[in-house]
Amino acid sequence: MNLERIKQILLTNRVLANNFLSLTALQATNFVLPWLVFPYLVGLFGSEVYGQVVFAQAFMYYFVVLADYGFNISATRETSLHRHDPTKLSEIFSKVITTKIYLLIAALLALTMVVCLVPTFRADWQLHLLSSPLILGQVFLSQWFFQGIEQMKFMTILNVVIKTIFVVATFWLVQVPQDYIWVNFWQGIGGICGTGVSIYLIINRFKIKFSWANTDKVKQQLYEGWPIFVSNLSTILSINSNVFILNLVSSKTQVGYFVVAQSFFLMMRAIANVFYTTLFPRVCSLVGQSYEQLVTFLKSIVKLSIVFFLPIGILCFVFAGQLTSYLDAENAIYETILLRIICFAPLIAALGIGPSQTLLANNFRKIFSTVSVIGLFVNLLLNFVLSFAYGALGTAITTLVVELFFTVALFGALHYQYPKHSVLSTLVFWK
Repeated sequence: MNLERIKQILLTNRVLANNFLSLTALQATNFVLPWLVFPYLVGLFGSEVYGQVVFAQAFMYYFVVLADYGFNISATRETSLHRHDPTKLSEIFSKVITTKIYLLIAALLALTMVVCLVPTFRADWQLHLLSSPLILGQVFLSQWFFQGIEQMKFMTILNVVIKTIFVVATFWLVQVPQDYIWVNFWQGIGGICGTGVSIYLIINRFKIKFSWANTDKVKQQLYEGWPIFVSNLSTILSINSNVFILNLVSSKTQVGYFVVAQSFFLMMRAIANVFYTTLFPRVCSLVGQSYEQLVTFLKSIVKLSIVFFLPIGILCFVFAGQLTSYLDAENAIYETILLRIICFAPLIAALGIGPSQTLLANNFRKIFSTVSVIGLFVNLLLNFVLSFAYGALGTAITTLVVELFFTVALFGALHYQYPKHSVLSTLVFWK
């Protein structure tokens, strides 16, 4: 592999390198601080009750997706293209925030109805309603703005604030098993504090002015963002449905086993998301310049992904027993098997960054949405069948298969639907 090429890219693209380092620090904070409390919470509640806390988190993120409506992609792209025009940025910020306010109201009403009307949720209504601050904390955090202007260092600072509040509140206020209903609440409060700081920075440091957008602009945002919303919803459903469906068709004990193994998988996958978030504004820029430059750039990213994620996957496979024992020594023998099944899935996800971002940067949103929806149905089908038959083991197998399917489908869809924009050649990274 030509590692000098990777080094050259990072050295000649200081903004890209700085954003990557900022996002890496952000994800490190995401893991280090919560993991200070993870063993504490599992020890306090037990894996079964903690599985219900994670289940509530997964449930909340369906409503986060509704209120966020794909602005993490569409607004990031638009912000990236107009990053040097304060007037245009103010217009983008105003219509996005206005639309999100309407969507947030709809999300909270939908949440209340589900909790009141569905027996499964009504049985633990305090946990679910007290988890609702997670929605508000995520929806208005405005990462899309900082990502679009490639100033992700601010998100790192905000994330430290959010996670620190969560950790301090957890150790201070969550002290008996009955306090499990408050875990997500305090995490959401941390997010709300971070949201307040982010809005302050955008308005005061970057001189962005907010004005209430009219109904026509809101409708336009909803119309243009629909394919991305469908895609995001499908992706989140695929990820969160693992725990959700396992909880429906199997025991809470099986959910607890999978949650422990999934925590390591999500940690590694979040690093792949660092790549994704860092690269997207740059890919948007290269798409408008030169196809050859884009392919060269994505080849280097494939090399970097393999150099980074393959050793991590191998280490995770070898030391799976020690990792799971750290969190849940009593059930580590089961969780080790699950972790070894899914430990290479983040590498597969990272390899799909090229076709995914090429589709979105070229505004081929419908085909991207179609692939996401098909992937969702594959995920749901396999989850119901395999999780019902094999419990957490079936869920782990589904996780790996769906990641592989999604990456292959993205490459195939771009190659056959838009051959002039195909990035299959990026997999030939050794040339």
